[in-house]
Amino acid sequence: MKATTLQPDSAFTRLLAQVQAGDEDAARQVCERYGPHIIRAVRRRLHARLRSKFDSTDFSQDVWASFFTKVVEKCDLDNPEDLIRLLTAMARNKVLLALRARTRRQKRDIQREVSLEDKPGGGSKLAAVQQTPSQIAMGEEAWHQLLAKQPPVTRRILLLLRRGYSHERIAAELGISLRTVQRLLRTLST
Repeated sequence: MKATTLQPDSAFTRLLAQVQAGDEDAARQVCERYGPHIIRAVRRRLHARLRSKFDSTDFSQDVWASFFTKVVEKCDLDNPEDLIRLLTAMARNKVLLALRARTRRQKRDIQREVSLEDKPGGGSKLAAVQQTPSQIAMGEEAWHQLLAKQPPVTRRILLLLRRGYSHERIAAELGISLRTVQRLLRTLST
């Protein structure tokens, strides 16, 4: 089978000449016409784990930025197929660079990533039970009201308990018996 060589496409050549001259409308036409080829090339090469990190349009924009700033002035393309080959090769290279960056450096290695749902215990233990600011404020108010109603010894016991002191340490600190501390706490809880 004989390979066919494509003849130069004059409309395409004019369009590229307009792009090289800085015509924004021509550049928009090129993007609209040939952009889907870039997206397809990116999606074909984009590793499944990188899809959560990058969007196909990120790569597409990167290809267009490189094309319009570095390549368009130097390229001598005769037909649309040459441009498609060039753009898809650029897209493939951009994806490969991103893949290398994410797999060769330990810090960002996608091979080391593990979904929290896949870990033992799953995602059920992820949500922390925290009070809302209003609940905290209401709790503080109730605490101060409780303290205000207590005699000085009981107030001191409660303050030490809140600081994390054990019953034994509170008794030693205040010079009272352990039973007294426990009895006061029992009466408060009823």
